[in-house]
Amino acid sequence: MKNFSAVIITKNEEKNIGRCLNSIKDLADEIVIVDSGSTDNTLKIVRKYTNKIFFRKWSDDYAAQKNYALSKASGNWILSLDADEQVPLSLVAEIKDFFNLKKEKKYSGMWLSRKNIVYGRWLKHGDCWPDYQLKVFRYGNYFQRAVHETVVINGSCGFFIKPIIHHSYKDIKSFIQRAQKYTDIEVKVLIQEQKKASVWRIFVYPIAKFLKVYVFKKGFLDGWYGLIDAGLLAYYSFLKRFKYYKIAKK
Repeated sequence: MKNFSAVIITKNEEKNIGRCLNSIKDLADEIVIVDSGSTDNTLKIVRKYTNKIFFRKWSDDYAAQKNYALSKASGNWILSLDADEQVPLSLVAEIKDFFNLKKEKKYSGMWLSRKNIVYGRWLKHGDCWPDYQLKVFRYGNYFQRAVHETVVINGSCGFFIKPIIHHSYKDIKSFIQRAQKYTDIEVKVLIQEQKKASVWRIFVYPIAKFLKVYVFKKGFLDGWYGLIDAGLLAYYSFLKRFKYYKIAKK
């Protein structure tokens, strides 16, 4: 396999980045890191795996940060990872076969299912599974949207069978901290998109989100963890729309 680049953006990821990089050290031809000012041991750990380390000031835009990382890659194909993700050996083997058997000629991108480890356990229902992510794609495609960014693909996409592992938030506190950060960015996106703001959306959408995750996607099968997860996702939905409403109605 040749010309396969892994790209990762970081900031203070010392608890995650070693696990992430160790999982792809025998997979990627190059590893590109774009850091936005880590003050912990992130870069010390990164230097054990790659010298392609770049700095870009954080601008509240995940797509822009990742697109900058893409601009520094030299591979024909890209593996885009978050620092808290991990590629298990079974998926490493499947990706290698994908290239060694020339399967990549048929596709422009490949979807991966993602095992979300939440509160230290794998949640198998709700929004947590299979949680498909477009993580492998040809160079020349790009990310859009500042948060919950997606890849714009020109061409057809396939699916890998083996999942990637995502070590997500470990407790309610970390979820709320992340929700505050993400919803601040979400509000900026909603302003740009000129979305409608109304009181009923603040309350109806979170209720709908809870029912979708907990009932229709069978989050209840994950027990108390599924209930908490559905409740927190509903809270996220509320927080985003409440913040937006306050600004949009000024």
